[in-house]
Amino acid sequence: MRLHFGPYPYSTTIPLLEKKSIYKAFIEKNETVFFANAYPDIFFNYLKKGRSILSCTTLACRLTGIRLNRLTDLKRGKALTAEITNERWINKLNYNLPVISPEKAADRLLRIASKYKFTLYEYYLTDHMGHGREGTDFMKLYHSLDSFLLRVLTKMNKEELTVVICSDHGNLEDLSVKTHTNNPALTITAGKYAEILSKNIKDLTDIKPAIIKYCK
Repeated sequence: MRLHFGPYPYSTTIPLLEKKSIYKAFIEKNETVFFANAYPDIFFNYLKKGRSILSCTTLACRLTGIRLNRLTDLKRGKALTAEITNERWINKLNYNLPVISPEKAADRLLRIASKYKFTLYEYYLTDHMGHGREGTDFMKLYHSLDSFLLRVLTKMNKEELTVVICSDHGNLEDLSVKTHTNNPALTITAGKYAEILSKNIKDLTDIKPAIIKYCK
């Protein structure tokens, strides 16, 4: 069964995103959800033109009625760019933004997460690095992500918050190939429900039901 072309869901997957996404599950329980990524103006201009080819996470938000963050949310410290530090928005999109440290970005995400039952942040440059083998940027991006995750894991309130770090496949760990590897996909749990989640997540299909069932 084909699930996606690159980041884009296959046609038969779209109804599942609408009815079965993790966002939908929490909303049906009257719980608050938030997608922490911000989108640049060029993305919203794309939508205004009637375009509809979206990545799985973005499309799930649109189908569930979750508001997508804009530049104004980013400037107010209420969202994050997908590469953590704002640098790609500055260098590639010419936005007048401050570069923020990975640690400051992590603090922002923790602050955001404290306000919602379920918060999702998507970092996809690991996928770009793996497929595109961006050797020149690899170490910089790697260290940025490493610092970001270290700050999240060390500064989080472990009595109140649960963090799940997960990927849908391997490829970053082996830049000699452009395709996905056969290595197990990454899943790390930390915080309040970390132990019970780790015992109940054995493959990708376990992640959503485990979060919904045990992170109460």
